[in-house]
Amino acid sequence: MIPRHAIWLLRDWFLTKPRKPLFLRGARQVGKSTAVRQFAETLGLELLEVNLELASSLRPAFATLDPQTILSEIGFLLKRGGSTPDEKTVLFLDEVQAIPSAIQSLRYFYEKFPNIAVIAAGSLVEFALEDAQMSMPVGRVEYLYLQQLSFEEFLVALDETDLVDLMNSYSLGAPFPATAHDRLCARLRTFLLVGGMPEAIDTFVRTKDLDATRKVQINLINTYREDFNKYCKRQDLVDLQTIFDRLPAIVGDKIKFSKLLPDARAAKAKYLLDLLFKSQVALKVSHAAGNGVPFKEDSKVFKSYLLDCGLLGNLNELQELPTERMLELIFTNEGRLAEQFIAQHLIGLKPLGQRPTLNYWLREGKKNNAEVDFLISIAGRIVPIEVKAGETGRLRSLLQFVQEKDSKVAVRFDANLPSLQYLNFRPNSERESAPPSHAVSSEASEQTKHCTVISLPLYLVQQTNRLVREFE
Repeated sequence: MIPRHAIWLLRDWFLTKPRKPLFLRGARQVGKSTAVRQFAETLGLELLEVNLELASSLRPAFATLDPQTILSEIGFLLKRGGSTPDEKTVLFLDEVQAIPSAIQSLRYFYEKFPNIAVIAAGSLVEFALEDAQMSMPVGRVEYLYLQQLSFEEFLVALDETDLVDLMNSYSLGAPFPATAHDRLCARLRTFLLVGGMPEAIDTFVRTKDLDATRKVQINLINTYREDFNKYCKRQDLVDLQTIFDRLPAIVGDKIKFSKLLPDARAAKAKYLLDLLFKSQVALKVSHAAGNGVPFKEDSKVFKSYLLDCGLLGNLNELQELPTERMLELIFTNEGRLAEQFIAQHLIGLKPLGQRPTLNYWLREGKKNNAEVDFLISIAGRIVPIEVKAGETGRLRSLLQFVQEKDSKVAVRFDANLPSLQYLNFRPNSERESAPPSHAVSSEASEQTKHCTVISLPLYLVQQTNRLVREFE
């Protein structure tokens, strides 16, 4: 399985003239290669696919940076002769980081053969660029960042499109069917265990067996571990493995390098953690002041999440429990899993040509600590987001941010039905550590501030942008 929208995005790119070479980005095993194959099949195109990890004989051809030479060599490699491909052909260079000069050659395909559709993909391309001390061909390449499958795509795979239609058409303030809410919560619990990796979802849809799905996840995790030696020095492999094993326990927490590698210098721990961010096995969420957009990040203060909630549950051995107990614990004791779910779906809300990044807000002090789980921008406005795994939970930090930044709208995700909460409060004139004022009458003062907290069930995360815009 692959994200369905990927095929249509590839189609739109293919039909655009003039067309630049397309660089598909994304972690290993999220379906980049499968998306290209299905796109070519859907449009009836001839696909010339070359995995450059398995085609080292092409290295001299790419070193020339001459598209004609490269096309000729690929033609004979694929036993189709040396003729130049026509407009009904797609050249797909997979694992392009294996031959760094192939990345540089993309600009010359654009300049000399603009009618040829060229797609490149590579999950570890950042390391190739760093080692070769070169940059991407800026202005000559388009980018598409592919994520794993979403919760809504999971529902489609299970043939529960009525639930997807309901979520896509729901408007704030309208009643939400309780029976649909119960079905969605049940499916969400399952998704938190299955996750969005295409092979894991495909296995679960076919077998309805969480044990079989877990075996797929173990293989995926082992694949990521096997990649470590491709971008990590041999002497650092053990430490990188240690960091990878410890990340699941601190998902959503501010990173303290002493917890990752207690016996190593912080600089080494940071270097190794950055490797996991570059490989996209882990996601970095940086603190931002939240004073305006674009966000001004503090790269020294950050937290992390893993690639996928299913992999997180597997690494935390949640699947070792009996199925009934496992599903029961999701909302009550697995707040980290709920945050992970929201994080990977907020990333999916970004335009697919934009590098996937996230931010949060943190204030540390002796008496006035506060943290907002995520900050996003919708129509140029900062929207703070709080995540609760269950049906209850305080919003102290969210309200502190709302008051300090004069936010007009905030979002809370939990296990409840959708609702709106209207807050009126006066700016706090006392010491900074004082809690936000209680709600007061809107007639009490001209200085009274107003904010609406949009409370959404976790499963509506993909509708966040639409619902906030419609409310405003």
